[in-house]
Amino acid sequence: MLDWETLAIATITSPTAIAAITELTSGGLATFAGSALVGYIIGFALKKIVKWILIILGVLAGIIFITIQWMANNGYIEGINWDKLGNDISSYGQHHFGNSDRLR
Repeated sequence: MLDWETLAIATITSPTAIAAITELTSGGLATFAGSALVGYIIGFALKKIVKWILIILGVLAGIIFITIQWMANNGYIEGINWDKLGNDISSYGQHHFGNSDRLR
């Protein structure tokens, strides 16, 4: 009579089970784990790089804005026609959004 322990050992040590485990660890699982690790590292690095680029661009934009305000305050920049600028921006917005309805 066959007991359950002998049957379990026989099925685990069968050539097909060992071949399946070997194939999974050598070809599939190790490759997947390596790819996942490389993908995580690349994503982490890109996140940090993009973060620093955006911080640098924000600081540069702030410096440019402060410089323009300082120049305007000290009289280096004069003669801006704010009414014309406001009207031009308003008409551009109306033209742009008016044409977007026609595209739908």
